[in-house]
Amino acid sequence: MIRAVDPLAAIRRIAAQGAVCLLLGSLCWPVTSLAGAMPAVALGSRLYHEGLGSDGRPLQAKVQGDVPLPTAAVACVQCHRRSGLGVAEGGQRSAPIDAYHLFAAVDGPDARPAYSEASLLAAVNGGISAGGRKLSPLMPRYRLSAKEVSALAAYLRLLGQDTAPGVTPEEITIATVIADSAPAAERAATRRVLERFVAARNADTRHESVRAERARRHPWGDRADRYWRRWRLQLWELHGEPPTWQAQLERYQRQDAAFAVVGGTAGRDWGTVHGFCEAQHLPCLLPLTSTLPDRHDGWYSLYFNEGVALEARTTVEAIAGSAEAGRDTRVLVVHDDSPAGLTAWRAMLAGWPRDGRAAPVERVVSRNRTLRAAEWQALLGDAANRILVAWVDPAHLSALLEPSVMPFLPERIYTAETFTDLQSIPAADRWRERLRHIYPWRVPRDTAQPFPREQAWLRANGLADLDPRLAGRALFACHVFGEALGNLHGNFSQDYLMEGLEHMLDGSDMTTLLPRTSLGPGQRVLSRGA
Repeated sequence: MIRAVDPLAAIRRIAAQGAVCLLLGSLCWPVTSLAGAMPAVALGSRLYHEGLGSDGRPLQAKVQGDVPLPTAAVACVQCHRRSGLGVAEGGQRSAPIDAYHLFAAVDGPDARPAYSEASLLAAVNGGISAGGRKLSPLMPRYRLSAKEVSALAAYLRLLGQDTAPGVTPEEITIATVIADSAPAAERAATRRVLERFVAARNADTRHESVRAERARRHPWGDRADRYWRRWRLQLWELHGEPPTWQAQLERYQRQDAAFAVVGGTAGRDWGTVHGFCEAQHLPCLLPLTSTLPDRHDGWYSLYFNEGVALEARTTVEAIAGSAEAGRDTRVLVVHDDSPAGLTAWRAMLAGWPRDGRAAPVERVVSRNRTLRAAEWQALLGDAANRILVAWVDPAHLSALLEPSVMPFLPERIYTAETFTDLQSIPAADRWRERLRHIYPWRVPRDTAQPFPREQAWLRANGLADLDPRLAGRALFACHVFGEALGNLHGNFSQDYLMEGLEHMLDGSDMTTLLPRTSLGPGQRVLSRGA
């Protein structure tokens, strides 16, 4: 069975011909000649997602018999999630209430008839199921009117009804985004790892397709086999300036829709890809980017960490807690004019202590021309009582660490991994006592094998020439999607995919890149420390 991708897609379809807008939460849908049905669906959606009744006020509900439910927890989506397929938490499982499950009869030990509006009213207000059983005391007991329950039923009848894009009974289409302005190493790692992983996945070395065909003929067949699909990879290559990317992405998805974007690199402007994926309700998993959008609290985009913003905050914390940083200590921040440099500077200013200490001083250098040693000398001037933050590439940093610059160097220099791979600079060893390097990944103990699990796969697949940090991340994105896909058990819903990741990646040891991963409901950043 192939099921829904977008809980509100049916509303958009119903309203596709209209010209008047109806406010639905933060979204705006057109209203058609089916105006009689549209308000009910809109009210049901608001009730489900926001916990607001027909009067616009928060719903009232109790659990465990007489415990009032906090306003923030009354919305159905808190337990049944966006997909309507429910969630397991603390040994308890909320039932699936999408259209496929709620409005169909159930056989077996928990047999019940299909829900009607009358039995749904009894369930939400009185805690009695359609089969006459008493529901769990953890299921809230509401005080909904018949009109509100009718509206909720109208919305739930649409939830999960649209076919997921990019999925057929035989294959599932994924895309990866590669912008021609992205660094060459990132483009190579993304393309070659994705192509090799998909080829290996489709090799059918364990006769997956045969087992899947057999399992489909038997309802008790292994579920992982029954829902096996070949992967089809689409390379969404972006050309030209970032303002043109939106139209290119829309054209790719319109011509050959993908179920998810896996990995990817867009160099200067991942924000365009982020916005596109959020608008399309298209999962986008673990791209190679260090500059997240200013607002990255979307639902469909999952990141490794907050990139340079994380490194900037860690730098601020290190400076504030260091013995050499007093209130009058001068902090010079030298960064390049890339989006990463500008984002890191903004994050540093936002996180700088408001305790009266001197604000950092900014100096911007061009990423297109490496500073000479004499230029570093002039830039540093008198290094007394100063901390240097050098967010620059290896060429700039190598010039900074030349012996002729030594008299001008401050006692403490902070660098960050996103800008500079410190291990690639031989001169760094001479200045080890002065350097403090911010590292967002597991600190490598063996310089030849910083990420052993990933590098073993790369060697076995003829990709050992790729940058292990970049290729390892692209490989992890593939593994994450593959594992998450197997956990869907045929519920090919993009919302359900993202919900499953929250459980699968909370405390996962699937990668040697990160010491640990942590992902809770609604969270979309895997690692928060450096």
